Amino acid sequence: MCSSDLRLGRGVLLHPEGAVNWQAERVWPLHPGAADMALTLAQSLESVHDPMPVQIVPIAWRMTFTEDVSAQLISEMQLIERECGLSLWPSNDPAERLTALLGAVLSQRAHQLGLRRPDLAVARPDPGYFEAQALVFTELRCRLEREYGALPDDPMHALRAIGRGIRRRQNVDPTEATRDQQMLIEYLRLSRLDPSLYGRDTITQEQIAEVLKSTRALLVTRGWRNRLHNFLPRAVAPRVAHVRVAAPMDIRGAVALGTSATAITNRLHGSLQQLQDTLTHELEPTVGRFRRANPMEERNRYGASLAEAI
Repeated sequence: MCSSDLRLGRGVLLHPEGAVNWQAERVWPLHPGAADMALTLAQSLESVHDPMPVQIVPIAWRMTFTEDVSAQLISEMQLIERECGLSLWPSNDPAERLTALLGAVLSQRAHQLGLRRPDLAVARPDPGYFEAQALVFTELRCRLEREYGALPDDPMHALRAIGRGIRRRQNVDPTEATRDQQMLIEYLRLSRLDPSLYGRDTITQEQIAEVLKSTRALLVTRGWRNRLHNFLPRAVAPRVAHVRVAAPMDIRGAVALGTSATAITNRLHGSLQQLQDTLTHELEPTVGRFRRANPMEERNRYGASLAEAI
């Protein structure tokens, strides 16, 4: 169907053309589908001397809430806390509660997976959340690499590579395979919690929401309602879509220059990231109204209660 549509000059929308990692500000590595399709079409048109142009048009968008959604974010955190068996944290500040939730989940998951449990006790000069996360993440990566070899830097590539090994191990030792599967899920979860995105002085309610969606999708999976939600997630409140379109990429010209699919994909990635950077700047007056001080990089003021939460 796509092939016939393309030959008739109709546009074909590819979405998503890459990994879904719940990070609005960052475009993760792309799949080569758009480049491969465009190159194949351009080459076939060239062979029959058809002058129809072939273009890839980068499109990006950002979703923003229309009002203060603190109450809805707290409700989402309460659901995750209950499903994960954590004590409910009393704060009504979304940023404070997110810090407490992530700290409790980090400690709980490390304990469940047999990793060293991060010490977040308030009585000691302990690190902020992301320093504690880095210690767990490093140990987790070392454990996985001992079993399956060096991991690719791209977490999604690591997911596919280790996933094959885990499936093979399932036939030999199902218990160990299940544990490794949970380690892989935790590796992916922590790789998404990038301090360069979420460790700044302030955090937006859109960022809090995307962290919660990623956390829920990976950890809250029991029951058909949760599985349905993770497959078709709903935002906690109404949002507005802000769409931007970049200049089309001329694929016929790229064919003439012998440009590879990899080079086209890299150029597309750069164009999409530039669109997202533009959106980040343009939307700051909108999202900035509801920014919160971000305690995740502070010395953990909540550490004593985190230990009690699991």
